[in-house]
Amino acid sequence: MVLIALLLTLAVPRYFGLIDSGQTKVQQQNQAVMRDAIDKYYGDQGRYPDTLNDLVMKHYLREIPVDPVTQTRNWITVAPRDSGQGAVYDVTPIKPNVPNMPITPTDQVSPAP
Repeated sequence: MVLIALLLTLAVPRYFGLIDSGQTKVQQQNQAVMRDAIDKYYGDQGRYPDTLNDLVMKHYLREIPVDPVTQTRNWITVAPRDSGQGAVYDVTPIKPNVPNMPITPTDQVSPAP
Protein backbone atom coordinates (compact mmCIF):
# COMPACT_ATOMS: atom_id res chain seq x y z
CA MET A 1 0.00 0.00 0.00
CA VAL A 2 2.82 2.36 0.85
CA LEU A 3 4.45 1.72 -2.50
CA ILE A 4 1.20 2.49 -4.36
CA ALA A 5 0.70 5.68 -2.34
CA LEU A 6 4.26 6.75 -3.11
CA LEU A 7 3.77 6.17 -6.83
CA LEU A 8 0.50 8.12 -6.77
CA THR A 9 2.18 11.10 -5.10
CA LEU A 10 4.58 11.21 -8.03
CA ALA A 11 2.04 10.69 -10.82
CA VAL A 12 -0.98 12.75 -9.73
CA PRO A 13 0.68 16.21 -9.79
CA ARG A 14 1.97 15.57 -13.31
CA TYR A 15 -1.50 14.47 -14.44
CA PHE A 16 -3.15 17.66 -13.19
CA GLY A 17 -0.36 19.74 -14.69
CA LEU A 18 -1.06 18.18 -18.08
CA ILE A 19 -4.77 18.95 -17.75
CA ASP A 20 -4.03 22.61 -17.01
CA SER A 21 -1.59 22.78 -19.91
CA GLY A 22 -4.15 21.26 -22.27
CA GLN A 23 -6.84 23.73 -21.19
CA THR A 24 -4.48 26.63 -21.81
CA LYS A 25 -3.68 25.36 -25.32
CA VAL A 26 -7.39 24.98 -26.16
CA GLN A 27 -8.05 28.49 -24.80
CA GLN A 28 -5.31 29.90 -27.05
CA GLN A 29 -6.72 28.06 -30.07
CA ASN A 30 -10.25 29.33 -29.37
CA GLN A 31 -8.89 32.87 -29.10
CA ALA A 32 -7.05 32.50 -32.42
CA VAL A 33 -10.21 31.20 -34.14
CA MET A 34 -12.26 34.15 -32.85
CA ARG A 35 -9.58 36.63 -33.92
CA ASP A 36 -9.57 35.09 -37.39
CA ALA A 37 -13.37 35.36 -37.56
CA ILE A 38 -13.20 39.03 -36.49
CA ASP A 39 -10.63 39.71 -39.24
CA LYS A 40 -12.78 37.98 -41.86
CA TYR A 41 -15.84 39.92 -40.70
CA TYR A 42 -13.89 43.17 -41.04
CA GLY A 43 -12.67 42.16 -44.51
CA ASP A 44 -16.19 41.39 -45.71
CA GLN A 45 -18.18 44.10 -43.91
CA GLY A 46 -15.65 46.94 -43.76
CA ARG A 47 -16.16 47.33 -40.01
CA TYR A 48 -15.75 45.30 -36.85
CA PRO A 49 -18.71 43.46 -35.29
CA ASP A 50 -20.74 45.16 -32.55
CA THR A 51 -20.86 41.97 -30.45
CA LEU A 52 -19.45 38.47 -30.55
CA ASN A 53 -22.97 37.26 -31.35
CA ASP A 54 -22.75 39.12 -34.68
CA LEU A 55 -20.06 36.63 -35.69
CA VAL A 56 -22.48 33.79 -35.00
CA MET A 57 -25.50 35.42 -36.64
CA LYS A 58 -23.55 36.11 -39.85
CA HIS A 59 -22.04 32.58 -39.82
CA TYR A 60 -18.41 33.50 -39.20
CA LEU A 61 -18.58 31.19 -36.17
CA ARG A 62 -20.99 28.36 -35.40
CA GLU A 63 -21.06 29.45 -31.77
CA ILE A 64 -18.98 31.44 -29.33
CA PRO A 65 -16.36 28.96 -28.07
CA VAL A 66 -16.33 27.87 -24.45
CA ASP A 67 -13.30 29.00 -22.49
CA PRO A 68 -11.99 25.69 -21.08
CA VAL A 69 -10.36 27.42 -18.10
CA THR A 70 -13.49 29.21 -16.82
CA GLN A 71 -16.01 26.82 -18.46
CA THR A 72 -18.04 29.78 -19.80
CA ARG A 73 -18.57 31.55 -23.11
CA ASN A 74 -17.55 34.87 -21.56
CA TRP A 75 -14.68 36.69 -23.22
CA ILE A 76 -13.45 40.25 -22.74
CA THR A 77 -13.79 42.25 -25.93
CA VAL A 78 -11.44 45.03 -26.94
CA ALA A 79 -12.91 47.97 -28.88
CA PRO A 80 -11.14 49.47 -31.90
CA ARG A 81 -9.64 52.95 -31.62
CA ASP A 82 -12.34 54.37 -33.90
CA SER A 83 -15.67 53.66 -32.20
CA GLY A 84 -17.48 54.19 -35.52
CA GLN A 85 -15.84 51.01 -36.86
CA GLY A 86 -17.75 48.63 -34.55
CA ALA A 87 -17.14 47.42 -31.02
CA VAL A 88 -15.14 44.18 -31.15
CA TYR A 89 -11.56 44.55 -32.38
CA ASP A 90 -10.03 41.75 -30.32
CA VAL A 91 -10.90 39.22 -27.61
CA THR A 92 -9.04 38.05 -24.56
CA PRO A 93 -9.94 35.38 -22.02
CA ILE A 94 -11.22 36.25 -18.57
CA LYS A 95 -8.60 35.57 -15.94
CA PRO A 96 -10.03 33.39 -13.17
CA ASN A 97 -9.60 34.50 -9.57
CA VAL A 98 -8.92 38.13 -10.50
CA PRO A 99 -11.10 40.51 -8.45
CA ASN A 100 -13.30 43.03 -10.29
CA MET A 101 -12.81 41.29 -13.65
CA PRO A 102 -15.67 41.84 -16.11
CA ILE A 103 -17.59 38.64 -16.81
CA THR A 104 -19.84 39.36 -19.79
CA PRO A 105 -18.86 38.83 -23.42
CA THR A 106 -19.78 42.37 -24.43
CA ASP A 107 -17.66 44.24 -21.87
CA GLN A 108 -15.37 46.79 -23.45
CA VAL A 109 -11.83 47.68 -22.48
CA SER A 110 -9.63 50.39 -23.91
CA PRO A 111 -7.62 49.41 -26.98
CA ALA A 112 -3.94 48.86 -26.61
CA PRO A 113 -1.72 51.81 -27.62
